[in-house]
Amino acid sequence: MDIDRCRALIYAIDTGSLSAAAGKLNITTSGISKMMSTFEHEIGFELLYRNRGGVIPTKKCLDILPSIRQLVEQNEMCDKLVETISEQPQGRIKIGCAHHAYLSWLGDITKEFQKVYSKIEIELIHDYSSNLLKSVENHEVDACIISKREGNHKWIPLYKDELVAWVSENHKLAKKNSISIEQLKKEPFIATHVGEDTDYARIFKKYHIVPNIKQATKDVFVTYTMVEAGVGISVEDSLTAKVWQGKVKCLPIDFPTDIEIGLAYLENENEGLEKVIEYISKSLKKT
Repeated sequence: MDIDRCRALIYAIDTGSLSAAAGKLNITTSGISKMMSTFEHEIGFELLYRNRGGVIPTKKCLDILPSIRQLVEQNEMCDKLVETISEQPQGRIKIGCAHHAYLSWLGDITKEFQKVYSKIEIELIHDYSSNLLKSVENHEVDACIISKREGNHKWIPLYKDELVAWVSENHKLAKKNSISIEQLKKEPFIATHVGEDTDYARIFKKYHIVPNIKQATKDVFVTYTMVEAGVGISVEDSLTAKVWQGKVKCLPIDFPTDIEIGLAYLENENEGLEKVIEYISKSLKKT
């Protein structure tokens, strides 16, 4: 059944006039009259009664009219869907994340995002903040969720965090309300990414803290398990501390250790990246 003829029939019935329907379709009155005659010949019965006042549907036409309307509506919906899909941005987007707490959220968010933008493929990369920002500046990563760093990148703030001290529940400091600078200098310390530009390294440098490093790791989870085993204490952001449930107590540090976490990226005309940034920033600000 020809969709254009179905649409012309609906316009003719709704307006009560072939000329009015022709105007909507931008064709001549004789043109729509010919369409209706061809339609009637095709299905084998009259569709319209014609008189001086215009046109009205026949009884048989009224019987099939709901199905014709549904057919035209579904065709229009299909056309819109095809248009939406064909205009969707596409490509491969690399998103870096420095904070373990955001990794699982990002996984869920990207999964939902790709239900809407199926042509955009998202790759998640984990590293610490300074490394990820360098990757963004070198155009190796498109955007990253990191602790705030200096640079000429665009910045969307997401969350205000702070550093906390990790101590084993059996450690002598576990009963304290907070950890002091002197205790950080004195206690055996487990350092993650020694010599790198980490958040705790920046804070230690600011307050001239030289920790008593006894162990070093390249993975924050390894650090966590060593603290849990009583090997020493460590320092991390409070969000990371919430990722694992073990026998580790998180204590406030008794001097300012504020950290701003946000989304860093470069100015880019990539429509796919713009969609990803908009979706992720709105979603994470709700968490």
